[in-house]
Amino acid sequence: MKLIRSLLILIIIFSPVTLANQLPASSVYHFDSVWIDQNSQTRDIVELRGEPRLMAFIYTYCEHTCPLIISKIKDVLHSLPEALATQMPVTLITLDPVRDTPDQMKAYLLKNNLDEKQWEILTGNKDDIRVLSNLLGVKYKAMSKDELAHSNMITLIDADGVILSQLKGLNEHKDILVSKIMSLF
Repeated sequence: MKLIRSLLILIIIFSPVTLANQLPASSVYHFDSVWIDQNSQTRDIVELRGEPRLMAFIYTYCEHTCPLIISKIKDVLHSLPEALATQMPVTLITLDPVRDTPDQMKAYLLKNNLDEKQWEILTGNKDDIRVLSNLLGVKYKAMSKDELAHSNMITLIDADGVILSQLKGLNEHKDILVSKIMSLF
């Protein structure tokens, strides 16, 4: 009996899916999808798990609101204590997977002085981008071949991919988001 119990414990501990590793039902990481970052590295979305992060949707050719989204995220980060501000990961998802190649995404990070240790841009196929945007409540549509209209939303998710807070517009005050980030650490 002890041998069977010991074997069961070992199976549970070393099983790839243990109860401790299961995601909450509301996690965006349940969405089975593969993404490519600015360094041409392929990543499953669940690889983002492990630490809270800010997420937003942009496209690198945007000349209107996307730069304002970046500015708002920087403003949020500058409102945090320095040690926390430099550790808070930021994941940007492109809405334009055709033009936003890894090289273009990398150039965008450099152009905007966004440290790759903290900031990343991910691209994927159009269907995965649409599903993830829906999970985060971001709406978008093509206005022309060069312009997309989209929600200007910044989302804070926890380490397990659960939405904790959202700025639902660029005019919305950052205090609630900043407070929520600070409560995580």
